Amino acid sequence: MKKVVLLILIGLLWYLAAMYQSHLLLGSSMAAVVMMLVLFLMPRIQKLGYSVSFTLPAQTMTKGTEEQLQLESRKRGLLPLAHLRYDMLMQYEGQKKPTRLRYAGGSHSNADALDLPFTPSLCGMLTVRLRKARIYDPLGIFSSGKKQSSSMRLAVLPQMNIRKQVLSKSVDLREDRPGDDPDKGPGMQGDLRQIREWQPGDRPSRIHWNLTARLQETMVREWNEETSSVRTLQLEKEPRAYTAEEADRFYEDLADDVQSVLEEGGTVRAVWKDAAGVPSDMTIRETADLESLLLRLMDSRWLWEGQS
Repeated sequence: MKKVVLLILIGLLWYLAAMYQSHLLLGSSMAAVVMMLVLFLMPRIQKLGYSVSFTLPAQTMTKGTEEQLQLESRKRGLLPLAHLRYDMLMQYEGQKKPTRLRYAGGSHSNADALDLPFTPSLCGMLTVRLRKARIYDPLGIFSSGKKQSSSMRLAVLPQMNIRKQVLSKSVDLREDRPGDDPDKGPGMQGDLRQIREWQPGDRPSRIHWNLTARLQETMVREWNEETSSVRTLQLEKEPRAYTAEEADRFYEDLADDVQSVLEEGGTVRAVWKDAAGVPSDMTIRETADLESLLLRLMDSRWLWEGQS
């Protein structure tokens, strides 16, 4: 529409200049033609020194939460790029056709970090591909596109609200009392096996606070746990290709089932088999373990193993 209006104005100036034989109008119309030519050539020249790509090859997000797609743009030349548009395609595992995304952005230096808002609607593995960056002139009349070849994989997890609840139950700073062990909760009802130094992965509920204060070194209790506190969860899938919506429901249901056990202070042992029938298992004691399980299933395309 802007192009049509500009052409009409230039044509009107030429008509008036010829009708009234006005040098002023003639000069104005010629200046408008030159300006139009400059605006037309500007994005085509600027695109030669411009490129943009995703900052990270992979990222973790939460379903229904607005987060950022991080891009880095690079350009050569003194003039800033006033108007930009990024054309992208996003596609979930199990989604037949990709969905188009369009973002407006800008670059005012040689290297700019761009944070584009994005809210994933489904759980699962999502691939976002940057297809084209379109550069506009300062008035937004003419544009020129440049193909890009950058992509990023997003692991979209369900919303998990159990982390604070679990930690608040696990960490207890009360003094030990005779016959009362505040740190001995569900899943630690057996005999005390040993007291040892803290290791990465130990739960805060195992910390022996009094001994830690005396030795100035983090010490933890290790219990002979009762097997009844560990619940086995058998993961099963149907022998067919899942849609993106079905995969979303699978991950949501799995997260809900595990979180309900964690909220009660229990432990979950997830068991599943791959396409070759090889069994795998993973013990889940806290939300971080649940996130690791979901990422493992998504990254291995477990729901789609053996499917083309």
